[in-house]
Amino acid sequence: MRDNRSNRWDELTNIVIDMAQRLESADADFIIISTNTMHKMADEIQENIGIPILHIVDVTARKIIERNVNKIGLL
Repeated sequence: MRDNRSNRWDELTNIVIDMAQRLESADADFIIISTNTMHKMADEIQENIGIPILHIVDVTARKIIERNVNKIGLL
């Protein structure tokens, strides 16, 4: 698999869609994307599978809103 520094997002997206479909076929209940960078392809992955995606960005944003946090630091 090529890394994302080569700017081959279409190729990476197709690879991740294939992996997500395989996980779905193996009866996974959901997919977790645990990297911020892959948010670029999350919508397209979701369009190609029937199970939900849990994305670190969405979960983090929900907690920030729930806790009414105004200043956020990212490491």
